[in-house]
Amino acid sequence: MTKIKICGIQTPEDLVYATAYGADYVGFVFAKSKRKISAQDAQTLVKLVPHPVKTVGVVVSPSIKELRDIQRIISLDFWQIHGEIPSPYPKDLAPYIVATTADDISYLTPYDQVLVDAKQSGHGICFDWDTLDISKVRAKEVWIAGGLNAENVNEAIQHFHPTVVDVSSGVETNEKKDPKKIRAFCQAVKEETYVQSTQ
Repeated sequence: MTKIKICGIQTPEDLVYATAYGADYVGFVFAKSKRKISAQDAQTLVKLVPHPVKTVGVVVSPSIKELRDIQRIISLDFWQIHGEIPSPYPKDLAPYIVATTADDISYLTPYDQVLVDAKQSGHGICFDWDTLDISKVRAKEVWIAGGLNAENVNEAIQHFHPTVVDVSSGVETNEKKDPKKIRAFCQAVKEETYVQSTQ
């Protein structure tokens, strides 16, 4: 069953609609972005996240100090790391999801969780799905992002059979989360997942 991540949560309203309509993961962007949120503001929102929804912090090439500084303020279930991953990765930090692109993914590297995104994440742009051979990806879980919305997410699920589909701009209107689009996206995922389960 494909799960849902709604990324770029910034307000209590964003969080309420995302979790009410069926998000399994909610993402908070700490990297430079129009959706960036402070650790302090995210902490307030995380306290409102209902069980069993998981929280994800999005960062780019972070230092270990940066991750620890945020984790002192807020308890997250996962990091989503774009760019360079600190090595060695400390065991006291939340587990991480490797974020990469179809062009840059390594078919030789074993991953626990890998998220494949467009080169310009958060801009509503899909990557060329045919450039990713998901059968060769050595990962326990493959997450798909990049330009997804209620109109194309069913095709993405049919094409990739991903563990998670990740959306941000695809559920926004005028750069703000749109409850109607969140609902439509979640409904489309659930309907396609049901179809897949009956085949």
